[in-house]
Amino acid sequence: MNQKRYTKKGKADGNSSRTVVDLSKLRKSSLKRYKHHFKLEMKANPSKAELVDAVASHFASMPVRESEVVAAFYNYARTRGAQSY
Repeated sequence: MNQKRYTKKGKADGNSSRTVVDLSKLRKSSLKRYKHHFKLEMKANPSKAELVDAVASHFASMPVRESEVVAAFYNYARTRGAQSY
């Protein structure tokens, strides 16, 4: 299978950054769950390559508020870390 890498552009402190996500490494079932969760319209029974392309296109178009994501991750990690001891 042809492996494609998809990038998501963002800004952090005024600097341009890129995150590389290789969606072809996901299982077809994971891609299907993404498709159903976000209600992506596709033909019935798409191939894995078609799912990868559709999911990548949708994923790249989603806005990300990096400061909120980092804060949420920090809070999650902090509370989960306290529970593990």
